[in-house]
Amino acid sequence: MAHPTQLPSIETDVERPKLNPNASEIRILTLRHGHDDDPITCDLQVAQLDSSIKPTYDALSYVWGDPTIRSPVILDGRLHQVTVNLAAALRRLRFPAQDRRLWVDALCIDQKNDAEKSHQVNLMSRIYSNAQKGLVWLGDYTEDSSECSEQQDSRLGQPGVVIKQEEAFHAFECIQILANARRPDIHRPVVEENNTGDPGGIQQVTTKHVMGVAALMRLSWWERIWTVQEVILPRRVTVICGAMQLDWKSVERALFNMHDYRDDDRFFGPDTFDFVTTFLTQVFAISSTRIFHDDNRVSILEVLAGFRPRVASDNRDKIYALLGLGYIEEFRLIADYSLDWREVYQRATETLLKVPAIGLKCLIRQHEFDHDPDLPSWVPDWRAQTESTQFDETLLLDKYHMFKAAARTRLTVGPSPDGELRLMGTSLDEIVLFLAAEGTDPRASAQAIERSWLDKLRESVDLADTYPHPQGGGYNYTEACFRTARSDLVIVPFGSGYQRLHIWASLGGITRSPRPHLLGTDFRKPFLTKSGLLGMGPRDAQPGDRVYILHGGNIPFVLRRAPQNTASNCFTYVGHAYVDGVMDGEAMDGSRDSEWVNLV
Repeated sequence: MAHPTQLPSIETDVERPKLNPNASEIRILTLRHGHDDDPITCDLQVAQLDSSIKPTYDALSYVWGDPTIRSPVILDGRLHQVTVNLAAALRRLRFPAQDRRLWVDALCIDQKNDAEKSHQVNLMSRIYSNAQKGLVWLGDYTEDSSECSEQQDSRLGQPGVVIKQEEAFHAFECIQILANARRPDIHRPVVEENNTGDPGGIQQVTTKHVMGVAALMRLSWWERIWTVQEVILPRRVTVICGAMQLDWKSVERALFNMHDYRDDDRFFGPDTFDFVTTFLTQVFAISSTRIFHDDNRVSILEVLAGFRPRVASDNRDKIYALLGLGYIEEFRLIADYSLDWREVYQRATETLLKVPAIGLKCLIRQHEFDHDPDLPSWVPDWRAQTESTQFDETLLLDKYHMFKAAARTRLTVGPSPDGELRLMGTSLDEIVLFLAAEGTDPRASAQAIERSWLDKLRESVDLADTYPHPQGGGYNYTEACFRTARSDLVIVPFGSGYQRLHIWASLGGITRSPRPHLLGTDFRKPFLTKSGLLGMGPRDAQPGDRVYILHGGNIPFVLRRAPQNTASNCFTYVGHAYVDGVMDGEAMDGSRDSEWVNLV
C-alpha cells in the first residue's frame, strides 16, 4: 500500500504551466488516486483543444461556496487553498486505485489573472462541449443538520452546498421512481392495478420524497449563472450529491413523467405536488435549452432573458457565463475582464442590436427595480432585480413576434456619442391619463383589469363612441378595452404559444364572454393618449411620456424627454407598450413624419 502524501507545512503561490494566449490551450487537472482522508493531490498539464488527438477529461460543474471557508489541497507539489465545497467534490470524485483527469475552473485557471480568465472563458463552450462527461456536483450531504446551516453562502445570501443525507437519499430515490415510471397511455385509464396496488407498478411517491426534492433544489447549484452552460454543453451529464449519482437523462425523464402524472392523486397524493414546482421549472428550462442548443435553435437573447434570475458574484458574468450558448455567427462578443460591467452590458446590447433576428427586441424587458443610474436607460441592467419569473422573461420575447407595429421599416441606427443610441422613429402620441387606480394588482385577471378600466374611462369618453383606430377599426371603447386588457393575445388551448385574439375569434375560437385561457397583460399600466388611443405601458410611465414606433420594431416604445439635455429629440427609455389599433403597422401609412430619436 502506498504511503499517504503529507501536506506541505507552508502555503506558497502555485506556478501553473504557462498557456499560449494565441492558441486554444487549456490546463487539465490530474486528480491523484487516494483513500478516505488522504490529502487531495493533483497536478496540472497543458492540453491543446485543436490537437488532432483530443484531450480526454471530465468537466466539473459546481459552485464555489463560501470563499472564507477553505480547505487545503496539494497542487503541483505546493499547498493551495480551495473552498470546502470544491474539496468535498474532489474527495468524492477521487478514484481509489487510478488517477482521474478533470477540468476544474478554480484550479485550471489563474483566477487572479484577468487576461488569462478572459482567454479561458472564451474557450468555455469548447471546454464543456469536448468533455467526455459533465459532472454536476450539487453538494455533499451530512448527518449533522447544523453543518448544513454553517455551509450557507453568507456572501450572497444564497442556499448552501450541504444537504442532510436523508433528504438527499429521498430526493434521488424520488427522481429515480419518476424516471422509471410508465407514462400514462391516453387511450387507456392512467392507472392499472397490479398485485401491489401501485399505479402501473410504480411505487407511491411520499411526502418525504418530494420534501427531499425540495431540499435538493434549494442547493446553490440551481441558482448560479455559470452552472447553466456547464450542464447544457456536455454530451453526457452525471448529477452527483455526496456518494449518490444519477444520469441527467433520468432527471429529464422524471420531469416529463412528473408532468404527465400531475393530476393523479394516487401517484402524488393531495399535498405533495406543489413542493416540486421548482424542480419542474428549473429542469424544464435546462432541458429545453439543451434540446434547442443541439438543434442550433437557441438564441443568445432568449438564454440571457430566461436565466436572468440566476446569481453571479461578478456582474460581468451575467453575460459572460452564457456566451457559449449563443450562435457564434449572430453574437460576436468576447469576454474581457478588463472592462467595467456597465461597459460589458452596453457592448452586449449594441451587439444584439446588430443581429437581424433580434434588433430592438433586445431593449424589452420586465420592470427593473434598481436600474443603475450610471447605465444608459436603453441598456438592460442584467444584474437588477425584476418582478418577473424565469418564464415571464421568455414569454415576453415570444409575444414580441406576434406584432408588426413598424410595418416594413428597417432598424436604422445613426452615429452617436458613447452611451447614446440614435434611432429613426415615428412619434405616435402623448400619454395624458392612466386608467389603473393606485394599488392595482399587476397580476390581476384580464377581466378584473377590464372592469376597472371601464369605470375610469367613463370619466373621459363615452364607451359607445367609435374607437379612433388609425384606419377605422369599426369598434367602440368597450371592445378596445377588451382587446387591450389582453394585449390582443390569447393562449391557444391544447397548443403552444399565442394567437392574436381577433384572429382566434374569427376562427370561432372565442366569444365575447371571457374565457379562462385569455391572457392578462404583462405591460402593467393602462393609459389613454391625447388622441384617445388605449394602451398598456411600463409601470413607471408618467403623463407627458411619448409613445414612439421605432423603425424595425414590432411594438411601440414609451420614451421620456431627457431632463437637463438640450439636444433635440433626446429621450430616456421607459419601456415597451401595447397600443390598440397600431400593432400591425396601421400608423405607418405615411401620414406621420419619421425623425431621429436619441436615447440616453
